[in-house]
Amino acid sequence: MAGSREGRLPVAAFGVKWFPTIALHVRARVRRQLLDFGLGRARWRCRRQTRIIAAMDPYADADADPTLTVLCLGVAPRPDAASDWGPFVWREAATPDDAVRDLAHTPSDALLWSPTTLAVAQAALAPDGPLAGVARRLALLLVTHADAPESAAVRAVMAAGVQDVLPASTPADALARAVRLAVERQRRELALRAAHATDLATGLPTHA
Repeated sequence: MAGSREGRLPVAAFGVKWFPTIALHVRARVRRQLLDFGLGRARWRCRRQTRIIAAMDPYADADADPTLTVLCLGVAPRPDAASDWGPFVWREAATPDDAVRDLAHTPSDALLWSPTTLAVAQAALAPDGPLAGVARRLALLLVTHADAPESAAVRAVMAAGVQDVLPASTPADALARAVRLAVERQRRELALRAAHATDLATGLPTHA
C-alpha cells in the first residue's frame, strides 16, 4: 500500500504543478470559440439584415424595368409613352368604380384622374368612397379643370393621400415628370413603412 501511494505521489505532484497552466489554456480556447461563435452570429445577422433591407428597397435591382403603368380617368393631355420620364403604359377607366375593378386585376404604378371638382375627388377618397385606400397602394395625381384651385380644397385631397394636384394647362412633359416623381415618392414611402413594420434581426413583423 505504501509503495502504491508513493507511486501516485509524482503523478499528483505533476497535476498540481501543471493544472493552473492547463486550466488557463482551456479557458483561453473556450473564450476564442465563444468569440468566433459570436462573430459568426453577428456576421450572419448582418447578412440577413442586408438581405431584408435589399428586399424592401425598391431600387435594389438596378436592372428593374423602368416602365410605369398609369391608369387614367379622363385625363388629357397625356405625355408621350416614350417620354424621357417614362416609358409609360397607359390604361383607361371611365369611372372610379371601373378604376377599382381594373386595379383589382391589373397592378398599376399610378392613377391619374381629372375629376370635375376637387370636392368630387375628396368624396371618392373618403373612407366610404369608391377609391378609399387607393392612395395608400399607388401614386395618385389629380388634374384639375381650374388653373388655380382653392388652397383649402388642395390641402383636403392631399390629406387623403393625393401625391400632386396639377392644373389642366400643365404641359405634357411636365405631367410626365410629375407622374414619375410621384411614383418614386410613393415607392420610398412604402419601403419606409415596410422597414418600420419589420424586425431586421428576424425578418418578421414587429409587434406594438
